[in-house]
Parts: sequence; C-alpha cells; structure tokens
Amino acid sequence: MMDWAACEHVPDEYLPLLLEEMDLEGTDPRRPAALQAEQAAEIPVLVIGCGESGRLAGIRLQQANIPFTIVEKNAGPGGICWENRYPGARVDVADHFYCYSFEPNNEWTHFFAEQPELQNYFARVMDKHGLAERARWNTEVLTANWDDDDGVWRVSLRAADGRVSTVTARVLITAVGQLNRPRAIAALFSSQGQQFQAVSSQAAASQAEFVRALSAGAAAYVAAEAASANPLQALVDAVLGVINAPTNLLLGRPLIGDGTNGTSGTGQNGGPGGILWGNGGNGGSGAAGQAGGRGGDAGLFGNGGAGGAGGAGIAGTAGSTGAIGGGVGGNGGDGGPGGNGGAGGAGGLLFGTGGPGGAGGIGGAGAVGGTGGVGSATASPGADGGTGGTVGTGGTGGDGGAGGPGGKGSLFGQAGANGVGGAGGAGGDAGQGGDGGAGAAGDVLNRNGGGGGVAGDPGVAGSGGHGNSGAADGLPGNAAQPATGGAGGAGYDASADAAGAGGNGGAGGAGGSYGNGGVGGAGGNGSVVGGGNGGTGGAGGDGGALSGSGGAGGHGGNGGTNANGGDGGRGGDAFTLRTDAITAGDGGGGGDGGHRGGNGGNGGTLTIANSASTFVPVGAAGGDGGDGTDGGSGGAGGNVIIGTGAADASGVDATGGNGGLGGNGSTGIGGTGGAGGMGKTFGTGDAFGGTPGAGGAGSTAGNGGSGGVAENWGTGNATGSDGADGSASGIVGGNGGTGGGAAIHNTASSGTVTAGGGGDGGSGTVKGGNGGAGGFAFTDGTGAIMAGNGGNGAASPNSTGGNGGTGGPLTIGSASTSTFQPTGATGGNGGVGFHGGNAGSGGSVEVQIATYAFDVVGGSAGSAGTSTFPTLGNGGWGGHGGTAITYGTGNAVGGQASPGAPGSQGGNGGNGGQAENWGTGDAFGGNGASGGAGDSKGGTGGIGGQALINDESSGHAVGGQGGGGGDGSFFSDGTGGDGGTGGNARATNGTPSPGQGGNGGGGPHPGAHGAPGNVF
Repeated sequence: MMDWAACEHVPDEYLPLLLEEMDLEGTDPRRPAALQAEQAAEIPVLVIGCGESGRLAGIRLQQANIPFTIVEKNAGPGGICWENRYPGARVDVADHFYCYSFEPNNEWTHFFAEQPELQNYFARVMDKHGLAERARWNTEVLTANWDDDDGVWRVSLRAADGRVSTVTARVLITAVGQLNRPRAIAALFSSQGQQFQAVSSQAAASQAEFVRALSAGAAAYVAAEAASANPLQALVDAVLGVINAPTNLLLGRPLIGDGTNGTSGTGQNGGPGGILWGNGGNGGSGAAGQAGGRGGDAGLFGNGGAGGAGGAGIAGTAGSTGAIGGGVGGNGGDGGPGGNGGAGGAGGLLFGTGGPGGAGGIGGAGAVGGTGGVGSATASPGADGGTGGTVGTGGTGGDGGAGGPGGKGSLFGQAGANGVGGAGGAGGDAGQGGDGGAGAAGDVLNRNGGGGGVAGDPGVAGSGGHGNSGAADGLPGNAAQPATGGAGGAGYDASADAAGAGGNGGAGGAGGSYGNGGVGGAGGNGSVVGGGNGGTGGAGGDGGALSGSGGAGGHGGNGGTNANGGDGGRGGDAFTLRTDAITAGDGGGGGDGGHRGGNGGNGGTLTIANSASTFVPVGAAGGDGGDGTDGGSGGAGGNVIIGTGAADASGVDATGGNGGLGGNGSTGIGGTGGAGGMGKTFGTGDAFGGTPGAGGAGSTAGNGGSGGVAENWGTGNATGSDGADGSASGIVGGNGGTGGGAAIHNTASSGTVTAGGGGDGGSGTVKGGNGGAGGFAFTDGTGAIMAGNGGNGAASPNSTGGNGGTGGPLTIGSASTSTFQPTGATGGNGGVGFHGGNAGSGGSVEVQIATYAFDVVGGSAGSAGTSTFPTLGNGGWGGHGGTAITYGTGNAVGGQASPGAPGSQGGNGGNGGQAENWGTGDAFGGNGASGGAGDSKGGTGGIGGQALINDESSGHAVGGQGGGGGDGSFFSDGTGGDGGTGGNARATNGTPSPGQGGNGGGGPHPGAHGAPGNVF
C-alpha cells in the first residue's frame, strides 16, 4: 500500500515512522515524556519553513507546550505548493501523503488534488492547531550561526520591507525541503553546524526524551520527503533542460519555467517566466534608500512576479556634543527617504494575474541632536558659573517611499495590486541643554559665593517624515530632559578666623527656557571667637521661562558669639506652560546665632498656565528660623497659582505651601512662625491657604504664623487657613497668628468663602498670649461667606490673661448679586487670669450691593476674661460690636458689644457697633455694654454705637444707648462706674435720633449718668 501511494518502493527503514504517524502500533512510548511541559519549557525553538515538515514540527511542539516560532519566506503556508500557483497546478502523482495521518482529508474533489484545494487544507490545519499566530510570513533567513559562549543560535532575518533583525534560539529545525536552497544559509552546513550537532547530542543525554524524538522524527520526515520527491524532480529537470535549451540560447529565456527571483537587498529585477508557461520572478528588495526591483513578466500562461520592496531610508547621524564651557551642540541629521517599491510584473498574455507592486520603504529616522556643553565652573573665587550650552535640533525623519504599481493583467486575469506606501521615519530626539556652571565658593578676599550659570536650552525634537500614499506619518522625536542651572557658590566660611563675617551664598542659576533652577549656595559661617555674623543663603534659581522647577534656597550661615545667624535664601519660582510636574524651591533655613537666629527664607511661587494639566501641585515650604538667644522667624510658604486667567487654568486645587517654624530663643524671644502660602486659582478647582508655622520656644514665646490666604477667580471655593496658636513655652505666652483671608472674585461663582480663624494665644506664667485676629472674607459671587472668628486669649491664672482677637471683616462686593445673609465674625474671648484679659471686638460686615434688601448686622464681641481673685484682680474689658455697612434698601445694625467682667476694678463695657447706611434704609447703632461690678470701682459703661445714613436718604439714623456703669461694692466702700455716652446720629435729610447716656453704677459712691449722643 505504501509503495502504491508513493509511486515507488518505500525502503523498510521508513516503516517505523509511518506506522507511528498512522497510530497503527499504539501510542508512542516516548510521547508521555515529551508532553510533560516542565521538562521542556526552557527550549525555545525556531522552525525554518512552513511546508509539510515545518507544520508538523510546529504541531508536535505545540502539543509539548514548547515555545516556538515558524519563519517562512512566503506570504503563507505550503512551501512549494505556495510557490507553484500557476493555472492548473496540482499534485503530479497520486500521493495521498499530502494530508497528515492524524488530520485525514476525506473530501478531496480530484484524484490529483489541485493547488487551491491543497492550500485550503493547509490553512485549515494551521488554524486548528493554532500555528498561524506562531508564524512570521515574508521573513527570509539570511544567516544562522551557533554561539558557543551563550549556547544559542543567532539567526539573521529579513522582513518584507527590507529590515533586518536578529533572533536567538536554543534549537533550530530546518524544514526548507529538498526543492529549495538551504545551502544559502551557509552556517547550517558548515563546521559550526557539525559542532552544534555534537553539542546537541551531548545536551540531549540530559534533556527530556522529547528533544531526541523530535529531532529523529523531523529528520526522518525530511528524508522521506526527499526520497519521494528527488526521482521525479530529477526527471522533470532533465526534460525541461532539453525543452528550454533552444530558447535559452536564442532569447535568454526558457520556454517553460519560472523566472529567477531578484537578489534581496540589491533592487535586482525578477527574471521573466517561460515564453509558453511560467511565472515571472519576484523583484529583489532595494538597498537602503533605493527602489525595489521590478517583478518579472509571465509568458503566455502564468502570473507576474511581485515587485521588490523599497529599501528603508538611511538614518540620520547624531549631532555632536557641545564643548565644556557652554558649547552649542550640533543638529541631528535628517533621515533619508525610503526607496520606492518595484513595479509588479505583467501577467500571462492569456491567463494569469499581474504581480503585486512592492511596498515603499520606510523613511529613515532622524538623529538625536547633540547635547549642549556644560557651563564652566570657574575656579576664580566668588566668580559666577558659566551659562550652559544650547543644543542641536533633532533631525527630521525621512519620507516613506511610494509603493510600486501592480503588474498588468492578462486577457482573462486581473491586474496586480499596487504596493502600499512606506511609513514616514521617526523624528530625531531633541538634544539636552547643557547644565549651567556652578558658581565658585568665596574666599577670604572675595567672601561671597558666585552665582550659578543659567541652564542651556534644549533642542527641538525632529518632525516625523511623511508617509507615502496613505501610509502613517512618522512620529516626532522625544523632547529632551531639562537641564539645570548651576548651583550658587558657598559663602566663605570664617568660623576659624579671628574675626569676620561669613560670606553670602551665591544665587542658583536660572533654568533658561525649559530647565530647572539651581540651588542657592549656603551662607558662610561667621567667626566664632570674633563674633562674626553668618552669611545669607543664596536664592534658589527660578525654573525655565516656559517650564521648569525652582531651586531650593541656600541655608544661612551660623553666627559667632553674640552675633546673628544668616537668613536663609528664598526658593526659586517654578512656572510651566505645559503639563509638566514642577516644584518651586523651598526656602533655606536660617543659621543659628550667638545672639539672634537667622530668618528662614520664603518658599518660591509655583504657577501652572495650561488648562490641560492634571498635575496637582504642592506648594514650597518656608525655611525654619535659626536658633539663638532670640529665635529667627520662619519663612513664609510659597504661593501656588493655577492659571493667569480663565483660558489657561486647569481644574486642580491650589494649596499654598507651609510656613517654616520659628527658631527657639534660649533666653529671649522665640521666633514667629512663617505665614502659610497663598493658594490662588482661575479655574474650576478650590483654593486653600497654606498651613502656617508654629512659633519658637523662648522666655517670651514665639507668635504663631498667619494662616495662608485663598483667592479664587474661577468657580470653586476659597478657604483660608487658621492662624497658628502662639507658643506656650515661655514666661510670656506667644500671640496667635492672624487667620488667613479668603476671597472669590468671580460674579458667576456660587462657591463658598471661608476665612481662617485667628490662632489662640499661648499660655505664659506671667502673661497669656493674645488671640489672633480672624481672617477677612470677600466675595463677588453668590455663595455663602464667613469671616474668621478672633482667637481666644490664653489663661494665666496667676497673672494677666491674654486678650481675645478681633473678628475678621466680611465684605460682599458691589458686582455681586448675592442674596445670602451673612453673620459677622465673633471676637475672641479674653483669657482668665489674676487680671482677666479683654474681649475681642466683633468683625465688621459690609454689603455693597445697591439692591440688597436684607438687614446687615455687625459681628458680636467676645466675652471678657474673669479674674481668678475678683477682690484683688481686675476684670477684663468687654469687646466692641462690629460695624455694619450697607448700600442697599435694608437696614444697617451695629454689632452687639460685651460687658466688662467683675473684679477689684470692674472691666469697662464694650462700645456698640457703628451703623452706616449708604442706601435707602435706616441705621441703628449698637448699644454700649455695661461695665463690670467692682469691689473698689465699677467699670464704665460702653459708648453707644454711632449711626449715619446717606445724605440723600429720608430714613432714620438712631444712635445706640450708652451702657450702664458697674456697681461699686458696699462692703468695700466702692465707687460706681459712670454710664456710657449715647451714640451720635447723622441724617441730613432724614431723622437723626442720638442715643441716650447710660446710668451710673450704684454703690456707696454712685457713678455719673452718661451724656446723650450728638447730632452731627
């Protein structure tokens, strides 16, 4: 049966293979071991050829879970069945081995199967066994070399577009068939190949049985194919040699047979097919930047050859690096254009299809621009560093080549398809700008450090080349990494000298257009024994004018005995017009001093001016104050600004940086904490003030820093931060910081304005710290608005309590259309103490809208601090009511005052809040509060609030009543406090009504009645 199927005698040595493939002797005893993936998972295999042997090898590898790749020089599977597709091509013997025994085909429509039917069968097998995804079509093997050192094959492959790449494989299977030209891969049959066979034999002894089984099976299969094909092929070659001899001699062209293919990489034209019967040869691919060869024409019957692919464009050369000292980098070279694809050959005169045109070559990539030279770091003491060099521009990518035209069709055939155009080459990367040179350190003669040099600008990325005939354009080159400005030189260190101050640090260099600013130089230390002051730290360099981060400020130098520490340098500003992530420079810390510590430097300002940015910035921190007998103040946090207007503002939040800590004072005053930075936005995000720094410890404790201000010019909210509490570590407590203000400056906004409250005072053994004032609040929008309440004064049970802070002012602007009815901020409470602290006044409220119909009421005062020993200590004074101002049709009502606290001398009552009406309504001044009762003397009553109205108004202006005086003690023969004066009134065309005076306080010695207010 086998002899009949093969049309010749099959030698006995092939029978075991055939019986195994047909499963006629049961399961191969080697197969279970081969299918154990863990034994063979590290054997990547490369199979050359996707004919019958190549597909079989892939199927067996797939079954064993061994990774593999099949490379095939044609555009699909089939081997010689793919290459022989002339009209009427079919199997020339009744050989049913053209189907696999494990994949039999029982539906052949012809006894001698035709080429399309064979091709469909091959494709079906490929899909069923998942081989297509492992195959690389139109890929030709150029060389294969065994690497003894790494134990791998290095195989050079050429793709259809002419690009050459190299892959590695642990095992190489050649399934090229006997009708092909495997000796073109010279290394496979050289001494290297023989050495590899020996190495493979040694390795196989320690590997899974699968490797040996696969090698033996593949070799036997190839031998069987050769045995069945060689006799017939030899006969065919002999017959064709006789037939073609006359035409080859006379015309240089065979009568029957395919034309020769052009050599790859040369652009050689394909040879013509036989005059009577034969396909034209394929054109060879072009060399770099050159056109592909034309496909050969067919004869009477046959298909035209495919045009060769155009060669890829030549890549540009990289630009040169600039010289040290700020040299300019060279421009990157432009990429060359891709070669045009070759034309397809004409189809046969009667039957046959024209050959497809070759693909155009890819344009060459542009080269990277040269890097600019680093600015020189001068050796001269105190001299500035050199500017970094600018750089070359990246080269432009080459244009893709045009696809070749398809070959002319035959009388009954179709024309060939036109080749696709080549893709454009990628642009060259931009060169990196040179860093600025570092400033030189100071010396004894030139004590100040030199400034850092400015960073060089980066080059421009090259443009991508244009794709041809609809092909993709090349991508532009990548932007360069930013350069950095030079670091500022350090100030001269005079600490070991007999006398003299330390030198100032040099400023960091700016970032040019796109670079980062350099760090500021540190200030030098002053003479220790001679009492020299420390030098000031250099300012950090600003980031690039178009984009870049700021450099940190330099640290201040330490001062000597009884001398001051140097202040820290300010951080550099950061700015971007792009979507870059940037940071502003932190402020430098103040130096320690024998007398006063240096102040911390302020953080730099950060600005983002690109509406597409999603980067959420972090504000720069202020530097900490230095320690000393008196501590230095902390630096303010950096501002954060989103946008320069609505057009370039993004939707991220803007939060100011944190303030630095105040320095500690060993025997004197602690440093004040740094203020929080401002948060400002023109976009849709919210604005937040930065957190302030705490005051330093000291005999007189440091004051807390002021809260950061928030400004919103967009549509979000604005929230100021609270002031920091005063330090509580001293004999005198530190005062609380002022609350951060908040404002909205957009009439279309419905955002909420919330100002920060004042910080509370810190406790002290002799005097408690005062509370900080509340932050201001302003809006042009329509949302809610709240000013900050005043901070509370600290208690000091054995001494004087701290005073409460004033409530923050609140304003609704004239451009607003708000109908919100705000409540004025409350003043802080006075601290309890031997002598009570005074109450804080209420905050003012002003509404500037002419159509506003609601009453406007000033804020209420805080409570006065009481005495812990009321028969000996004095009571705190009451706070004043807040002023009320309106421009609308409602009334203005002055805020409520608070009474004085009782004590040995009662505290005076607070004055009533003033009322101003510049619209058409009435004005009512707040009443004065009563004085506190006193063991020896009662407190005086508060003055009534003044009232005034618009000169054109016919409304009423009613002054507040004076507060009553506090009673004096009958047990101590005390004196009553006087009554407060009534509030004044002004109404030019309206009705003025001054307030009445308050009653005098009772007691053994009553107080006087207060005078009435006046009309003015």
